[in-house]
Amino acid sequence: MKYLISTFFVVSLLVSCKKELSLHNPNSLEKYSDSLFADAIKKNQIAGASILVLKKNKILLDKNYGYANIELSTNMPINAVFEIGSVTKQFTAVAILKLAEQGKINLDDDFTDYLNFDTKGRKITIKNLLEHTSGIANYTDIPKFWSLSVQNLPRDSLVRLVEQENFQFEPQENFVYNNSGYFFLGLIIEKVTGKTYEEYLRKGFFIPLGMKNTSYCSMKAIVKNKINGYSSTEEGLRQKDYINHI
Repeated sequence: MKYLISTFFVVSLLVSCKKELSLHNPNSLEKYSDSLFADAIKKNQIAGASILVLKKNKILLDKNYGYANIELSTNMPINAVFEIGSVTKQFTAVAILKLAEQGKINLDDDFTDYLNFDTKGRKITIKNLLEHTSGIANYTDIPKFWSLSVQNLPRDSLVRLVEQENFQFEPQENFVYNNSGYFFLGLIIEKVTGKTYEEYLRKGFFIPLGMKNTSYCSMKAIVKNKINGYSSTEEGLRQKDYINHI
């Protein structure tokens, strides 16, 4: 799995259709934010959260809510570091677009030019993977994936698993959110750059941009202020499932 961890901001304008709420009124903004998060915590939907609202580089609200660790009653720390899950896709997409800008790939290239995958005669472009229009199976919809996700297996194992599944639709005929496509894009980044996904993002983006609190997800590294997280279930909050990120 290719996930990142980062100082996480729940960024919301919080304006919706509430006429009384104004970004020019910090007190109104904070009260509305408090009501949203307090309610979610009270209903046991979340353990805690961090929020940052800016307007024209001016901080309007910067606040933490709830717990980083429920068992230890540890309050959410300042500059908490969260697993950002599928927000990672934004970094993957930018990395691919940068390679295209440099002429190292073309978005209209068939992705099988870079990755061994039997498309059963279909042409699927890198652009299709980016846009969720490839039609390939979504690995998180494959029951067998969840038993594999906790194991330390070659990355090719996930490619072969998806390859065995039927297509959801023909390429470009529909749009369906797809995790497999972005996993494949990560492998393409490694193929083209000769670097690991982690190394390429760190040297190509995080270091140059001064993103000191963003890194590749690890279940072993000690990261200051890292939040392990919880999942919301019908039985309430539970420790999030383990996923091997190697």
